[in-house]
Amino acid sequence: MRPDKTEARLKALLKDTQNRRCVNCDSLGPQYVVCNFNVFVCTVCSGVHRQFGHRVKGVSMSTFKPEEVAELEASGNEKFAAYFLSKWTTAALPKPVDRDVHRIHTWISAIYQDRRFYAEPTGGWAPGTGAMSAAGSSISEGREPAVRPMSDVLGSETPKLKVQGSANLERSVSAISSSAGCAKRRQRQQAAG
Repeated sequence: MRPDKTEARLKALLKDTQNRRCVNCDSLGPQYVVCNFNVFVCTVCSGVHRQFGHRVKGVSMSTFKPEEVAELEASGNEKFAAYFLSKWTTAALPKPVDRDVHRIHTWISAIYQDRRFYAEPTGGWAPGTGAMSAAGSSISEGREPAVRPMSDVLGSETPKLKVQGSANLERSVSAISSSAGCAKRRQRQQAAG
């Protein structure tokens, strides 16, 4: 499919009443797509989504593949809300307004990460299961990314980290840095000798 046709389909999606407002804060004219969930969001919310490791694409600054646009056509803000907000009430968690980053962060954490108001899809559709989310991260699948042990990163003689208070934090971090450097020097000396 020609890029201009794909772009026209994407712009038509933005004009659709369900996608005219940011799915998170209801700001008019969202210009970003959160690929992990196939939703349209505003500039402020897109930045907060990135903090969570969600894959975000700008509508006017990115190139969308035909299959990505097809996913958006099959989902969008309304379908997302039917599952992720199906048990939501304003009393439980007010929607963020006035581009308040702290409230947006709390909202995204509760809705996307914790899935506090989520209901399982029954019609075969599931958010974030296609081409756009496949290029994203394991976070979209509800799994935490793999975490390597500190000893793998710093070596076998990893010092214990003990933080008693903010005054001791700088000393503890300094001790770790210098002992990690010593361990690496010893390893180099052993390898060379």
